[in-house]
Amino acid sequence: MHSDDGETGYIAIVTNQDINHTHFVNSSSYIQVLKTEDGGQTWSCPADLDIQTALDSALKNQGNSIYQSTFNINIVIDANENLHIIAHIVEYISPGVQLSMPYGEHGMFDLYTTDGGTTYLAQLLAHPQTSYASFGTAGIDEIIEFSRQFASRSWDGSKLFFGWFDSDTAVYPFPFFNSHPDLRLVGFDVNTNTWTTDLSNLPSINGGENITIGSSAHQKCTFGTGSYYSIDNAGTYSIPVTYMVVSGNGTYTSQPCDFFFIDCAAPTGNFIYSGHPLPVPVLHLSTLCDGGNGVVLSINEKSKDLIVSSNYPNPFTGKTSVDVTLPKAGDVSVEISNVVGQKLVSATYQNLHSGLNTLTLDASSLAHGLYFFTVKAGSKSVTKTMTVE
Repeated sequence: MHSDDGETGYIAIVTNQDINHTHFVNSSSYIQVLKTEDGGQTWSCPADLDIQTALDSALKNQGNSIYQSTFNINIVIDANENLHIIAHIVEYISPGVQLSMPYGEHGMFDLYTTDGGTTYLAQLLAHPQTSYASFGTAGIDEIIEFSRQFASRSWDGSKLFFGWFDSDTAVYPFPFFNSHPDLRLVGFDVNTNTWTTDLSNLPSINGGENITIGSSAHQKCTFGTGSYYSIDNAGTYSIPVTYMVVSGNGTYTSQPCDFFFIDCAAPTGNFIYSGHPLPVPVLHLSTLCDGGNGVVLSINEKSKDLIVSSNYPNPFTGKTSVDVTLPKAGDVSVEISNVVGQKLVSATYQNLHSGLNTLTLDASSLAHGLYFFTVKAGSKSVTKTMTVE
């Protein structure tokens, strides 16, 4: 994920590079972050977010519990080019054990930095009713829980929104099967450091604001995701969300599924509430690191050639994207021609930086068929084919 200027970017993964278990003795899965400040040409030493015990006061608060991240995380970059990671943190049990645990002992968190990745904090967003787990017998009555968390932002990055899907346990109580989930949302104002719900008292934080209660999507959001960008209508925000309803007995291999769209999802609360962020230690356990310092990854020390990818998607309708790697900064032109060499579309992209750039080609005026596109940078050019549907 990259910032608005295309230079600062982050990669966040769930991993365990503590190969000899010298720190994470139970092989718990933690979150690792890499950062670039030059558009992806080089990447920093991976930073390991040590969530093992740092978040215990927001969960069991026994002082000796060990936690790990579930498999699904999502990220967003705010207006200050700082990373936010929405992650579901659960208690570590043992390798291969499904993560089913009582309400209040696992949490949905925003793990974030305010100083470009030097230090990290974690804000508990909710004690979800359900976690990642599998219940029942496969192919018969199996129910699989997935919170499917996502992160969205306003166009300017000043407002962030964190969403996930969680069961309505007022109607469907313990053991909290996630067979009737609703969409939950929490909003954050980057400039004022305030939330749309009170997150200051960690033990009292509930399941987030229920967005779909009473609507046609009530208790039906089995899987889904939200758009990276929210819609700003004169200061009122909404997040486009799509969700899937599972038919039949809850198995997902052969039953037909329907998809639906929510175009007005937004927290109703104002950005006036305080939070209670917890510090998260940052380690450097990767073998790529040299004491936590230095650049560890690069793209062939800046390629001396013009490199052009195939367009994607392909075939396509309307617009498509092309990755162009430049040996030095400058202008790039693109021409689209038909199979007999007639130039039909041309575009110029000015002041591109050296390294990787992603261009959008607009072919909405073209009929179905095979075409050639030529990318020119200085004296170099590359021609490839593309198909318009």
